[in-house]
Amino acid sequence: EQPQSKEPAAVSSYEQQRLENIRRNQEMLAMLNLKGIADSARRKAVRKNKVVRSKKPPKRRDSAPSRRSLRVQNLDPEGHKLPDNFRPLPQNAYRPREREEGTLEITKSNKDFLKDLVVAGGEDGRPAAKLDVSTLDYAKGLAALQIPEGFVTKVCPQRIYSAAVHPGDRLMIAAGDKYGNVGLWRVGAADEDDGVAQFHPHGNVVAGLMFDKKDPNKMNCSSYDGRIRTLDLQKQCFSELLCEDDDSFYGMDAKKGSSVVYVSTLSGSVIRTDPREKKSKQEWSLHENKIFTVSINPGDTNYFCTASLDRTVRIWDERNIKKKPIHQMIHGLCVSGASFSPNGRHIVSCCNDCRLRVWRTEDLKKGTQIDNGPEPASSLKHDTRTGRWLTKFKCEWDPKQSNAFVVGSMDQPRCVEVYGVNEGSKISRIMRLRDDYVGSVQSVNLFHPTLNALLSANSSGRCHVWTSAEVKEA
Repeated sequence: EQPQSKEPAAVSSYEQQRLENIRRNQEMLAMLNLKGIADSARRKAVRKNKVVRSKKPPKRRDSAPSRRSLRVQNLDPEGHKLPDNFRPLPQNAYRPREREEGTLEITKSNKDFLKDLVVAGGEDGRPAAKLDVSTLDYAKGLAALQIPEGFVTKVCPQRIYSAAVHPGDRLMIAAGDKYGNVGLWRVGAADEDDGVAQFHPHGNVVAGLMFDKKDPNKMNCSSYDGRIRTLDLQKQCFSELLCEDDDSFYGMDAKKGSSVVYVSTLSGSVIRTDPREKKSKQEWSLHENKIFTVSINPGDTNYFCTASLDRTVRIWDERNIKKKPIHQMIHGLCVSGASFSPNGRHIVSCCNDCRLRVWRTEDLKKGTQIDNGPEPASSLKHDTRTGRWLTKFKCEWDPKQSNAFVVGSMDQPRCVEVYGVNEGSKISRIMRLRDDYVGSVQSVNLFHPTLNALLSANSSGRCHVWTSAEVKEA
């Protein structure tokens, strides 16, 4: 067979037009030099992507040797070598003080201070506040409270855990701190020391302070070191009332007109001790965990309530204390404090679940013991998340107003809050007290028993006294 000849196929007019357009476009691109610009841009991009190595740091030149402290060189302040077993204490380290037994003597300067504090009653002639006025009149009295100049000072070196107000008609404050110090403050004194005297009767936290309800010239202080000491203003010494080496003491209370002390403990018991009989002691094991406060019912002193870490408030009859309490009120978290009102009609509790609760004692007498406990007559949300650096809040009733109590506040700007309980046993806020002198959380708060005055204290050892104009001028 003859091989077929490969002749070019005829080009259509459409193909000719397409080739002509390609040729014309290439000529136009050549005139614009776009290819050269694209190559240049490609070279720059490659140059930017190159890894730039850091330059080696310059060699350090020899310089004079750095200074070293004597402590780093194991030398004392005089330049002598320290012992081989020397170990420096961490900053702000606290060394617990050894427990001292028996009576503690007081320095001469503090004895002179205490001599001026002895009272026989009715010395200053300050006007006493009216008792149980209407809520409106009571709120007006609170609105008149302010912190005058000189009515704020540092009473203790460290965080205040407890405080007490002298029941007389003079303004005298006592406060106890974290490291066993007790400070006394004669408010409004014109002395160079601001009217403050400090003592160290304990080796650990002073958890409770209470002026004797029979003799106002005596004050009891309880501590984590397992001791209760009594400060006698007339004898000018600290005497030992109770000692438990294997336990710690917390809150205290006493019956009206009595010197018998009831104190709560770390082991979950309440101890009753009479200062007239040194060896007399009655102890009841009431909770599984530590008890923060114990409160006696002023309306019927046979009954008292306890607030514990085990998340309960329990009511007991001293005449017949059994394993089970008369009533047990369950809470969401640990209860930092619970107390009877001055007329004994209500119980208020402060719990770490950010709730304040109130019970009517009449309802508790009528009811019977149940597993979950009686429901509170009312409750109110209140921020109690103080954390580890602030003293836990407690509700403190006003002895002059049987339906009002004060409690610390975490709100901003810083304030102190006063609540009331109406006839229907409902909690409502009466007043928020604010002042330019108050710039921190006031964890510990107390009303004066007879005067229109209020004490508030913070975690730096500072105390503030809120008073009305007539009390200040007197």
